[in-house]
Amino acid sequence: MSVRVVQSETVQTSSGILRWLGLIPAVVIGTIVTWFIASILSGIGWAQVGFDPDGFLVKAFRVCFTHIAAGVAFVYFGTEAAPGHQTTVGLVLAGLGLLIAGFLAFPAFMVKDYWAIAGAVSVVMGIGGALQAVFVKYGRSQP
Repeated sequence: MSVRVVQSETVQTSSGILRWLGLIPAVVIGTIVTWFIASILSGIGWAQVGFDPDGFLVKAFRVCFTHIAAGVAFVYFGTEAAPGHQTTVGLVLAGLGLLIAGFLAFPAFMVKDYWAIAGAVSVVMGIGGALQAVFVKYGRSQP
């Protein structure tokens, strides 16, 4: 009986270690895949309605929608891949995402690339929304 408990703890520990090691790849892959899916879906949606795909409204929506989805995915995939401490992981990923968005927005400000600035602001909005969802789902503190 005690052998089974030790084996299950060993399996649980090794799976926990593998989940911690796979956290960053899961975040990166999940964010990229989410961005592509959001881009494809928004393109299909606007094509169905009959809007010009190169128009200002369509481009503004696609930039904002895809980047908000990427920001949400960045925090969501990390908190779901982590074996524990989801609130802390969500906060760390949100901070990392804000740093990345800031570093990527700085050159956009320098060359006045307004679409990139809108994308960076949208990523920050997505990260904020996902962090709020993490707090609602897991609470503010965890053991």
